[in-house]
Amino acid sequence: MLPKFGYICYLKERFCMISGRDKYRFLVENLPDAFAYHQIVTDSENRPVDYIFLKINSAFEEMTGLSRDSVIGKKVTEVHPDIKESSFDWIGTYGKVASTGKSTHFEQYFEVADRWYDITAYSDEPGYFAVVFRDSTENKKVEMALRENEAFIKSVMDNLPIGIAVNSVDPTVKFEYMNDNFYNFYQTTREALTDTDSFWEVVYEDAEFREKLKQRVLEDCASGDPERMHWEDVPITRKGKETFYITAKNIPVPGKPLVISTVSDVTERKRAEKALRENEENLATTLHSIGDAVIATDEEGLIARMNPMAEKLCGWPFSEARGKPLADVFRIIDSKTRKPASNPVKTVLENGEVIGLANHTALISRDGTEYQIADSAAPIKNYDEIITGVVLVFSDVSEDYALRRKIEESELRWQFALEGSGDGVWDLNVQTGQAFFSRQWKKMLGYEEHEIGNDIEEWDKRVHPEDKRKCYAFLEKHFRGETPDYQNEHRILCKNGIYKWILARGKVIEWTGGGEPLRVIGTHTDITERKQTEEKIRYMSFHDSLTDLYNRRYMEEEMKRLDVERQLPISVIISDLNGLKLVNDTYGHSVGDEMLKHTAEVIKNSCRQEDIIARWGGDEFVILLPQTTKMEALSICKRINYACSKTYVEDIPISIALGSEIKDSAEKNLTETLKEAEDNMYKHKLTESRSAKSAVLNSLLKTLGAKSHETEEHTRRMQDVALKIGEKVELPDSELHRLGILTTLHDIGKINIPENILIKKEALTQEEWEIIKKHPEIGYRIARSTEEFSHVAEDILAHHERWDGSGYPRGLKGKEITLLARITAIADAYEVMTNGRPYRKALPQSEVITELKRCAGTHFDPDLIEVFLCLHEESVNNSDRPG
Repeated sequence: MLPKFGYICYLKERFCMISGRDKYRFLVENLPDAFAYHQIVTDSENRPVDYIFLKINSAFEEMTGLSRDSVIGKKVTEVHPDIKESSFDWIGTYGKVASTGKSTHFEQYFEVADRWYDITAYSDEPGYFAVVFRDSTENKKVEMALRENEAFIKSVMDNLPIGIAVNSVDPTVKFEYMNDNFYNFYQTTREALTDTDSFWEVVYEDAEFREKLKQRVLEDCASGDPERMHWEDVPITRKGKETFYITAKNIPVPGKPLVISTVSDVTERKRAEKALRENEENLATTLHSIGDAVIATDEEGLIARMNPMAEKLCGWPFSEARGKPLADVFRIIDSKTRKPASNPVKTVLENGEVIGLANHTALISRDGTEYQIADSAAPIKNYDEIITGVVLVFSDVSEDYALRRKIEESELRWQFALEGSGDGVWDLNVQTGQAFFSRQWKKMLGYEEHEIGNDIEEWDKRVHPEDKRKCYAFLEKHFRGETPDYQNEHRILCKNGIYKWILARGKVIEWTGGGEPLRVIGTHTDITERKQTEEKIRYMSFHDSLTDLYNRRYMEEEMKRLDVERQLPISVIISDLNGLKLVNDTYGHSVGDEMLKHTAEVIKNSCRQEDIIARWGGDEFVILLPQTTKMEALSICKRINYACSKTYVEDIPISIALGSEIKDSAEKNLTETLKEAEDNMYKHKLTESRSAKSAVLNSLLKTLGAKSHETEEHTRRMQDVALKIGEKVELPDSELHRLGILTTLHDIGKINIPENILIKKEALTQEEWEIIKKHPEIGYRIARSTEEFSHVAEDILAHHERWDGSGYPRGLKGKEITLLARITAIADAYEVMTNGRPYRKALPQSEVITELKRCAGTHFDPDLIEVFLCLHEESVNNSDRPG
């Protein structure tokens, strides 16, 4: 090939040697652009309807892939039949050029070629036109990519959480670009900033502040120092408006008198900082003024804050205690055993819960002074619920503690209440009705101290009406000396309108001179949670947790209760859900559970209010119908069957076998009636179970076809190949029938493989390939679940094994692989290679045969490959014979 310059010289030399029209032809033929000359074709009304190719050059052939012989003398509608369907009117455009003689130049996308072209069309005489064009697809792609890139960058800039602009700074501020946030953060408009150098006057109203800031900004920008071109927390004040704050930054654009200006609204942060400072000041004031001692630690348990009362009780000034471990400053012991008490801060940091100190905790001050204290410790958490420290609040209760000890020692009558409750305490004068209710008693019911008076009526009016008589009866028994103390469980009304369950315990501690009870003290314990748990356990003991129907235990008790003459006639219906095991093995137990729940709902909706329905076993339900005739029971069975046929789970209609029987005499046992109903049910099940399983299987095949490439056509072609091999090796009819079932169901296990893996066109990842390799085992379990197809389960499991042992899932080799599985593997491979898949093109027959020969003895049984090749050769020979 000549170099480019040499080629041009060559053309010049040739051109000089040619004259006249030959020079024209020479130039056209050697144009680097495509050239075509056409004659326009018009209809009876002189409208252009087609055009004919008269001449083309070599560049046309190279650019379009069309040869001279294929286009010269032909109409464009013959060369490009779809040209009239194009969105661009090619014939009309060129017809206008040919009729008017007016040249045109345009760029247009040509759908037929899927290319863009830069086109010039002109006419040298009426009815004829020439086209010169070049392929501009790559330029167009670059142009479109640039536009998309510009649009993307603009979209990003417009949606940034900061304001951003491109502008000059010195001597004037003129904006080349700004996003919405830029003028929004300055609380102005785009129009207001459009005028040259209006920025300073528009944004900053205060002239003095404006000039100082402007001077500073200009100096900082002139320095070229990036650190100086960053202005934090600039206040902007305008008349009648609250001051707001911005942070701005300028970034110089290299080689241009421009900067990229960014701005952020930091007003909320400034307000938060101010609020935080005020909160800190308020907290400090509060801590200094409250009577309780307060110590706060960090997450390491080191002291971070102390108030004056804490300094006083601990004997440590905060300046010395700060940063020390709590145990060094807050030394506590058990005042009874004198042993060190556990560190409350450490406990809270470990457990994350609020705790209180034991009742006998003493604080040893730095000078040895001992204080009896009461305290609580609570975690300090941030917004992410992460513990950042602990706050310890304690107070000197030495006097109260000493007084309490005296009361404990002298007032033995309180021992029962204090030891037995820890909850609400009450003290009743039986003769006057006067009562004392402790603070905790009132709190337990949701009341404040002052909201409940000192009268027995406060308790009486809150006791549940159904429990009141029992409460007084238990009290009277204790007053008469029939019980050593008073105990009773009853409901009491809380402030929020909800009843709580209460365990009441009490004892008469003082009697009148006449032997009448005078004073009773006791406690009330909240046992609501215990009662709710008991109720839940009772409910669960008689109900099935999945369907919420009664369970077998409850039904057996009801059968005993209702097995009496006055309930006659009693009808019993027993049902069994068909195909549940197949659904569980195929779709998983969650779908099986859904089928059970839907079945339970159908039965409930089909029965009457008074009927008793229970889940009897795994897939069995029993319905007990007191005072119900056999005809009425059969009518209910029909309703259930009809409703089931209209109810689908995973495209599978619910199928249920029903049996009923009636007890119409006292001599007959209800258990016997149930057994007879069960026998009737099993008779129906024998006829219905197979059709139910077939419905499940048809649904599986339909679903598999929808989510993968396992079409009926694929199965038919594969089955045809497999049966021919089977006939050739003289399989008996029973085995040929089995082979037909196997080819239909061989990939049924793919029903549980995710659809995105089954239809993926790219190469599978290792993880995806491991999932695919599970489908023979899934198919095996599905086939084993159905009596009709269990005999091909082993063949399904083995159909991806290879002759050399490199297959899956068990790595079987040679004749360890079942014969039908070996035949299926060849038929499957042949069908896929011949007809292709979306992820794999079909191969020519010669390549298919070559591939099968290559894999004989490794992938496939070599003897069966020979049988197949023989069949294939016979088929080819038969097709070549003259008809």
